[in-house]
Amino acid sequence: MIVVGTMNLTRTAEKGDFVCPECRTWQNYRIRSRRPYLTIYFLPVVPVGGAQRVLQCLQCSQFWDERVLQRPDSHAAPNLPSEGEEESVFREQLMQAAVHLAIAEGEISEQMIASLLQIASERLGILLDRESLGEYCSIAFQNKIGIRNYLLSVDHTWSESQFRMAIQTLFLVASVEAGVSATEQEVLQSLKERGVISDEQFQQDIESLVN
Repeated sequence: MIVVGTMNLTRTAEKGDFVCPECRTWQNYRIRSRRPYLTIYFLPVVPVGGAQRVLQCLQCSQFWDERVLQRPDSHAAPNLPSEGEEESVFREQLMQAAVHLAIAEGEISEQMIASLLQIASERLGILLDRESLGEYCSIAFQNKIGIRNYLLSVDHTWSESQFRMAIQTLFLVASVEAGVSATEQEVLQSLKERGVISDEQFQQDIESLVN
């Protein structure tokens, strides 16, 4: 009998220095690259998926999307929202953020799965089936990047309108089941502040979803 399976192989792909958003100072980092392989008799033979890369601060051990390297220096003056990320890239980032928020408690319900598929299709124009959504969730679980760290890694390229769309989308995810938790409220408030969204505009955007 031939024993066939899969395993992940991980290696250090890059090392360097960056301004860690958690430490708020320059720190060493490493980027770990993980790729699944088909195994025969427990030996890796053929790669069966693309490599997933995740950055780790070697001081605080927090995990980040490697796009955190593109953030402005945290010691600089506060940055206003940029002209905006390319729309297709932004929508992909927002889909990943929605998944990170959905799995923040370590599990995902059937109700949440249905809502994520609906949000992807109706708000983001991304056609997903359950298998594709499962891949998003699997990558998010394995990379160990929390929702806060993921957003800090990518949202520095967003425009004000993209911040507002992100707030609305993540509010919809947060309100799927038991209401918006304190942690989820903190995520939304942080987006509001980094996007320089006024209290009035923030309130209007949320109310437009519930009215």
